[in-house]
Amino acid sequence: MIKSILVPLDGSEASFSALSNAVELGNIAGAELRGLFVEDRWRFVYVPTATAVAGAIGAAPTTNVPLPPEKLLEEENRAGEEGRQIKRRFEDECRNRGVEGTFKAVRGEVGELIIEAAKTVDLVVIGRRGKHARSKTRATGSITQTLLHRSARPVMVVPEGARRGPHILAAYDGSEAAQRAIEAGVIIAELQTSKVDVITVADDPDDAVEPQEEARKYLAPHKLKASFFVESGRPWEVISAHASRVDAGLIVMGAFGTNRLRELIFGSTTMNVLENAECPVLLVA
Repeated sequence: MIKSILVPLDGSEASFSALSNAVELGNIAGAELRGLFVEDRWRFVYVPTATAVAGAIGAAPTTNVPLPPEKLLEEENRAGEEGRQIKRRFEDECRNRGVEGTFKAVRGEVGELIIEAAKTVDLVVIGRRGKHARSKTRATGSITQTLLHRSARPVMVVPEGARRGPHILAAYDGSEAAQRAIEAGVIIAELQTSKVDVITVADDPDDAVEPQEEARKYLAPHKLKASFFVESGRPWEVISAHASRVDAGLIVMGAFGTNRLRELIFGSTTMNVLENAECPVLLVA
C-alpha cells in the first residue's frame, strides 16, 4: 500500500513534473503528500580563491566563509521567496486534486536531508535532474543518483514534462531488486488497472526461462492483464526501445541488476534507462 509520498522540490520543471505525478498517484491511492524544499547550505557561504587552491593541492584545509552581510541577506531573501513560491505551487496542486499534503522547508545538505525524509514514507517521487543541471543534458542529477544508491524506499524518477500512463513495463531479471520492484509496480498497477508487460533481457533464451516463470506465477493471483517478452541485446537499449514501442507510461525495474559490481565498473543499466526514458521510472534497490 502507498499511504505517504515524499516529493523533493527545488523549483525546476522536472521537480514540478514529479509533483504532478505524485499528486495524481496520491489521489488514486488516498496517500498523503509530503513536499520538501531544501535550502542548500552551500549557497550561503563561499570559499576564498586562495583557500580553494591551497585545499586542492593539499597544502591547507578548505575553509568555508559566510557570505558578506549584504550578500547573505540577499541570498536569505532569495531562498525565502523560492520556498514560498514552491509551497504555493505544492498547496495549489494538492488542493486541486483533493489530496492531503504537508510542506516543509529546511536548510542543510540537500542529499542527506532528502534521504533522511525518505525513511518515513512509502514512496519518493523526484525529478530526473534539478534546477542547476546543465540545460541540455538528459543525465540524471547527482541528488537523484545519491537517493537511488542510498534509499531503501522505492523511488520514482520523473523526466521534465512526463506524465504516467496506464501501460506499465516491468524489467525482470530475477534479482532481489527486481523482485522488490515488481511488487511495487503491482501496487501501482492495481490502483489504476494497468496493462503490464514483463520483459527479460537475455542473450541465451534459456537464461530467461526461470525469471519469466517467476514473474508469471507472481502476477497470476493479481488478475492483471499481463504480457511476457524475452529479448536479447544491451539491457538498457532493449528496455528503452520496448517502452517507446508500446508507449509505456511507467517503467519498473530494480535499481541494480544481478551483478551490482559489474554495473558500477562497466556502466549502469539503470542510469542509461533513466537518461533515455520519456516516462517516469520506478526503481527499487
